[in-house]
Amino acid sequence: MIHVLDELRVVPGSLSHVRDLVREIYEPALTELGMALEHSWITPAVELFDEPTDLVLLWTVANTPAFWHARRGTMTDPRVAEFWDAAAPMLAGRNRRIMVDAAQAGDVQ
Repeated sequence: MIHVLDELRVVPGSLSHVRDLVREIYEPALTELGMALEHSWITPAVELFDEPTDLVLLWTVANTPAFWHARRGTMTDPRVAEFWDAAAPMLAGRNRRIMVDAAQAGDVQ
């Protein structure tokens, strides 16, 4: 199992709208590409109105071939581009981490 952690730094006052975009556009597209949204969090634990709040999304992908299938798909799926175009003005930054359980390193084929 591969875990993908998206960290979206959301500008003040935009968290609700970004969450809606994730639910309505991004999640359905990534689900069709083989990724599953396992959990989402905000940090800190309350929305801030004077500085960005991080929206953290944890996705899972079955294995390495499924990861590359999803990765290629995100480059051509118009919904993914639509999501990033709509979200970009509401983001102060973003980061993505690709992770596997340390015990499975090298075994996610």
